[in-house]
Amino acid sequence: MRSIIIKGLVLMLIISSCKKNAEENTKTQDETTVTTSEAAQPFFKLSLAQWSLHKAIQSGEMSPLDFARKANELGFEGVEYVSQLYREELKKDPDPGLAMQHLLETLKSESETYHVRNLVIMIDGEGDLAVTDEAARNQAVENHKKWIDAAAFLGCHSIRVNLFGANDPEQWATAAADGLGKLADYAAPKNINVIVENHGYLSSDAALLAEVMQKVNRP
Repeated sequence: MRSIIIKGLVLMLIISSCKKNAEENTKTQDETTVTTSEAAQPFFKLSLAQWSLHKAIQSGEMSPLDFARKANELGFEGVEYVSQLYREELKKDPDPGLAMQHLLETLKSESETYHVRNLVIMIDGEGDLAVTDEAARNQAVENHKKWIDAAAFLGCHSIRVNLFGANDPEQWATAAADGLGKLADYAAPKNINVIVENHGYLSSDAALLAEVMQKVNRP
């Protein structure tokens, strides 16, 4: 009887050990699968700047409203809009507000249909934010605000602006900090970042542009 009990205990220990080993092997396989799956993911995701398609859009070969579809077809996960490519679309309604709203609703619908994320709006042609004339500078700030609203509506994280204006470095830096600061104050409550492109003239002077950023001081 004692022998039978001992054999039974040994058998239970063997079964328990096998079960534990099987569970550990399964766990290792699961971890390997997860690691392999993570490794298969791209190191970073790619977005498409609409300016890459500006020739096709400006020639009439492609509608700017088809941007999300084209980005999806090319394998991009995000899109960066260019405001100037929608000038003709915004002329289709005599009411600027309604024209903008219709445009934004269309762009948002397209981005959802084609599963791309709206990331940035690059703004051009809305006035110079770094001119020494304060009235002109303030008007440029006002002109840019509608695109901040547009970015918020679309779910973008940023707008891109240019800092064109004065040609004197000292005057430019002062005016640029003022214009950019006012725009940043408007964008902050909407959780929209304002980023500046080193797009020529004094904005391509890295040290001078860094000085402007320090003056604005709105991280």
